[in-house]
Amino acid sequence: MKSSGRLRSRLLSCLAVAAILGVTAALLFSGYLWDTLYARHVRAEQRWEQRKPLHYIYKIEIRSSFWTNRFQIEIVNNVVQGTINLDSGEPAEIWAMEPGSYLHTTNALWQFLLIDGIFQQIHAATRPPRTTQAFLARTNPNLYYLLAMNGTLQFGWQGCEQSYPRVRYDAEYGYPSELHLYGQPCSTVLELNTPISLSIKDFIKLP
Repeated sequence: MKSSGRLRSRLLSCLAVAAILGVTAALLFSGYLWDTLYARHVRAEQRWEQRKPLHYIYKIEIRSSFWTNRFQIEIVNNVVQGTINLDSGEPAEIWAMEPGSYLHTTNALWQFLLIDGIFQQIHAATRPPRTTQAFLARTNPNLYYLLAMNGTLQFGWQGCEQSYPRVRYDAEYGYPSELHLYGQPCSTVLELNTPISLSIKDFIKLP
């Protein structure tokens, strides 16, 4: 009887330890997800707001399925002082570059050119999900679409919510040096519905 009691006690102890480890692992994983999907973007934007120079210049490349645009942007006190088309070397005529293109006949391209506007795009893509299914679809969109195309999952889990972006931030200033946005799934504008990637290079603080 004593042996049976000791065995039961040990079993309960093992179960208690396993439960504690499970809860700890779940909390750690939740913290990792929170930091990866949200908090690190907030920290980067705060770093940018604290450290961005009054006068700076950078080169940016924006890529989609339809076009690739390369610009040099000069900013003074949050105001654009100059925009150069790096492919032609001439001042950029943004709205005339692609006749008939939505991004070039409206001001939509500016939201991908200016660093403050890029952070707004990241904000939109990191809003809290409305459902667990939307969260799963937004976290790994490539896997979700693959499973949906195979018939394993149904389309529509994501709703109109953007997938979480992939972002690499500059360690010194906090601006997004590499960004991939998966697109706005319910947009009627094809260029906004499809993925867009951008990279910022040669960021220089000027006097």
